[in-house]
Amino acid sequence: MAIYRTYTVRRGDTLSGIAHTFATSVAALQELNALPDANRLKVGQTLKVMRVSDTFRVGEAGDTLAHVATRARVDPRTLAQANGGAPLDSDIGGRPIVVPSSAPTAGPVPPPGHKLGQLSAKYECGNRGPGTVSTGRGDSGGASYGQYQLASKKDQPRLFLASAEGSPYAARFARMEQGDSDFTAAWKLCASELGASFGDAQHAYIQRTHYAPQCARIQKRTGVDVTKLSATLRDVVWSTAVQHGSGSDIVADAIAGLEVQPGAADFETRLIDAIYLERGRRNTDGVLVHFAKNSLKVQEGIAARFRSERNDAQAMLSAELVKQTIAAAVLSPPPEVDASSESQEAFLARIASRMSDADVSALLEHYGDDETRADFERGRKVLVSLRRSTDWSQAELGKYDDPMILIWKTGASISVKRFIGNTEPAGCYAFGHVRAARGSSVDFDRDGRCDLGRLRAGVYHFRPEQHPHLGAIWRARDIQVVDRDCNHDGKFTPDLPTSGDKTDPCNAGTTMYIHKGGTSFTGSAGCQTLPPADFDALRTSVGEQPSLDYILINAS
Repeated sequence: MAIYRTYTVRRGDTLSGIAHTFATSVAALQELNALPDANRLKVGQTLKVMRVSDTFRVGEAGDTLAHVATRARVDPRTLAQANGGAPLDSDIGGRPIVVPSSAPTAGPVPPPGHKLGQLSAKYECGNRGPGTVSTGRGDSGGASYGQYQLASKKDQPRLFLASAEGSPYAARFARMEQGDSDFTAAWKLCASELGASFGDAQHAYIQRTHYAPQCARIQKRTGVDVTKLSATLRDVVWSTAVQHGSGSDIVADAIAGLEVQPGAADFETRLIDAIYLERGRRNTDGVLVHFAKNSLKVQEGIAARFRSERNDAQAMLSAELVKQTIAAAVLSPPPEVDASSESQEAFLARIASRMSDADVSALLEHYGDDETRADFERGRKVLVSLRRSTDWSQAELGKYDDPMILIWKTGASISVKRFIGNTEPAGCYAFGHVRAARGSSVDFDRDGRCDLGRLRAGVYHFRPEQHPHLGAIWRARDIQVVDRDCNHDGKFTPDLPTSGDKTDPCNAGTTMYIHKGGTSFTGSAGCQTLPPADFDALRTSVGEQPSLDYILINAS
């Protein structure tokens, strides 16, 4: 008997949104749950969303989900999802583990927190959202609709509205012709009234009809599984599929033409260049070969887009690779001290983070700002945190699980010192056991419930001061941006369109400090806290600096 991962329908949910969350399709969910009408869901209804096997394995001593995924040859994200979203590094020794079946999913699954298609959405519609409509002037595709610009002369809006994803909205466009003023007005009104759900439907449709078939085509022709490559490369493939179609061979030909093989250090960098070189290729008359039917003015706009989009993609890839390098270095514990070869102090200083000087320089280049880089060059210490997301609903007292490093430069020498800390609120502030400070928990979406906040990843500049209750703290110089858990599921996912979480640009003020927590209780309602010993060591290391630059990176 098959075992299924289930989902309980909440107010405001749509089947297309649920399908997007679990990387499947509306049609698959309808078939799995015998739903005749995709537009009729009941709050509290339990839906089957993923089939898992009826095989259980018992974890061995010291096992983690990551180990099991490797042995069972199962995608780690799928394994974690089948076991309630448990962290891949959690100890599962002696516990029964559900191993997902090898049945194919409806489409490639993006990594947690990454919105697949964001590069395409930026250049297709300028991130203006699902209600965007182009004029169509000079464009062979005519007026185009939505965040991925469905071309009216290619019948794409009608095909979308006839699909499982788009059919819930089709009645709004009855007896209208795509491309005319009534259709355009109805499209904009639909986006205005329904917002996220209309955008989710467009996203799910493109993923099923364009991206997934393109990934399959690339793998069939080249043997390269795009879904195993970087998030940036997947975004580039998505963009190519949206603009050139699911049957395009641009990416496959680019892979075949490279002199380096998949797995080489510069494979993805070269592949991105090759893809955009082909997308923007001109014939001997200077005409874009893939857009020859468009006006010259439109062609020049497309060529400029490709230059800019390629630069963005390369910058995204560089930042992604830097984060992977930093995470691999900082998240791994230092090796045993080899006291026979050098002093313990010297050895620990050398391997404090496993980071080279080049790694530190790359970190500052990609994640710092001009002020932080200037402070570092003049010898000031910079604090960096790698956030490993923790579900606050499972951590009432919070959890010290975020590695922190203090980096500084003395002459030509770069030093690194490790700490452990916390960058997220403890669950007790949501449960009501402890009152959160003003700004940490506010009713941001005005639904009658206070929404916990966590500091959004980025660069902040802190100053030391004394707090009447907390003692020594660092307070932010500028207003802080926070993510709000508006759906109260214990996670902060404002970048995922179906989550309902929001980004709050100002309500936290400067109240998310860096301060000392307790030994077993982080004492954080959104502040950055460290255990007493680590906080004292951090203060000693920073010394009398008048300010502290802080870089917060989402490691997961």
